[in-house]
Amino acid sequence: MPDSDVDVDYFMNELVIAGDVDTALDRLLKLWEETGPFGTLSMMEFGWLDEDDRRAWLHSTELFAGELLPRFNAAVGATVTVS
Repeated sequence: MPDSDVDVDYFMNELVIAGDVDTALDRLLKLWEETGPFGTLSMMEFGWLDEDDRRAWLHSTELFAGELLPRFNAAVGATVTVS
C-alpha cells in the first residue's frame, strides 16, 4: 500500500478500535483472525481536557477490563489479564 493511501480515514477505519463493547469486540476478533494471537493490547489516552473527560476515560477502562476482555478471552480461548 502506498504511503499516500494511509490517510486519516484509513487510519480511523482500519487501525483504531473504538466504539461500544460489541463493536470493539467484533474488531478485536477480526484482528485476531487476521493476525493470529498477539501479546499486547494497549489503550491510549492523550490527556484529559476536564473532569468529564477523565470520568469518560475511567468508564472506558472499566468496560474494557470488565466486559470486553472477558468476552474476548472466552471467544478465543485465551487468558488475557489487565495490568
